Amino acid sequence: STFLTTGKAIVITSLILISGFSLLIFSQVSSTFYIGLLVGTTLLFAVLADLLFLPVLVMMFYGDKHRPKRKHKKISGTAI
Repeated sequence: STFLTTGKAIVITSLILISGFSLLIFSQVSSTFYIGLLVGTTLLFAVLADLLFLPVLVMMFYGDKHRPKRKHKKISGTAI
């Protein structure tokens, strides 16, 4: 559910920024061309890292410590 809400916002915002900076690639000035290429590529790798590596790192370092504990009902009796 997090990917459907927050992930969607991250992807849309990043795509807008990537497309805006990628327009600089069509410049005749070489320094502007390279800035557009560098920033566009960096933003692309940043959004991929946000969506792929960040959840893994959060689970590795924080794990279940910050998850709310679920209360389970105790069931008495015997299982067959």
